[in-house]
Amino acid sequence: MYEKQLKVVTTNNVNSPEPITGVAQLRLPKLQNHEKVFAHVPKRIYANAHAYHINSISINSDGETYISADDLRINLWNLSISDQSFSTSVTPHAAAPQERSAVR
Repeated sequence: MYEKQLKVVTTNNVNSPEPITGVAQLRLPKLQNHEKVFAHVPKRIYANAHAYHINSISINSDGETYISADDLRINLWNLSISDQSFSTSVTPHAAAPQERSAVR
């Protein structure tokens, strides 16, 4: 995460009542500091594993793996390997209720 200062244009030639006829009438836009915002930068990108929006993420107790889930699948990831995951499909009508509850 990093902090960034936003700047806004305070004056320019866009709203000038007179038409601009020469180079001498042109003015550079003036910028003024506005406010600070915080931006997030991903440390790692784990791509191409979910086709839908991710609903939940849970870090496992081993500290090396985590689970991510969308509407159709659950993926098991290793924190040090960003391009591979173990995946299982979630089909609510295919498994018995006691089998579904074992998948967390």
